[in-house]
Amino acid sequence: MEHVKIGIIDSGVGGISIFKEVYKLLPSADYYYFADDKNNPYGNKDRNDLLNLIDIAVKELLTKGIDLIIIACNTATAVAIDELRTRYSTLFVGVEPFINIINTSPELSRDDIKVGVLTTNLMKNEERFKFLLKKYDPQNKITHHVSRHLALLVENWFYADSKNKFKQKIEDELLLLKELKYTHLILGCTHYTLIQDIIQKTLNIKTICPSSGVARRVEFLLSNAYEADHYASSILHFYSSKKNEWEKLKISKIP
Repeated sequence: MEHVKIGIIDSGVGGISIFKEVYKLLPSADYYYFADDKNNPYGNKDRNDLLNLIDIAVKELLTKGIDLIIIACNTATAVAIDELRTRYSTLFVGVEPFINIINTSPELSRDDIKVGVLTTNLMKNEERFKFLLKKYDPQNKITHHVSRHLALLVENWFYADSKNKFKQKIEDELLLLKELKYTHLILGCTHYTLIQDIIQKTLNIKTICPSSGVARRVEFLLSNAYEADHYASSILHFYSSKKNEWEKLKISKIP
């Protein structure tokens, strides 16, 4: 039986936070994950260079007969997704900071609530991100912050045998935000979602990420093509641009 094939693109491991949520809803799909770790992090790239890198990843995934591609990176979504939709007939789903939560969650309307959004450096000047802020936060209730180093620190933390060294560096990177005493932080990078627990404990804060919403969008778009059965995929096809090869990873062993 042929299963729906879902491609995922990220600069490294950040997109795993998206993959896990999609897998919960569509466990019998086949997954192909393109980790562009050779060019990590994306957030400090030139936007034209980043667009070219994403295009290379898309072309590689299309050789696998992919039905839908998730751009599992906030920065890459802002830079590339509109262009990709004009170039290719494939379905694309992007990831964006959940700015609209301030309008949909009654909890965030209280006077004692202070909300920030944390993104990569490249994101701050992207028109797509500026549009989100203008549309959903016209009164500027959300304060925007940039981290140039956090995504790479998370990438190193994820692979490290001893995580304490990088955990301390992550906590140091968050020190400025700690002083600002936010109650909620919108995570504008999928790498950040992997360390939600660290962020919440370090800052005594609640984090907000769009992973489950992205998963529901993928499920909706593939509802006509996806057939649930008793088969649950146990393998994630994983491509590392650094290694320049595909390998098969057991899903049960992915942190």
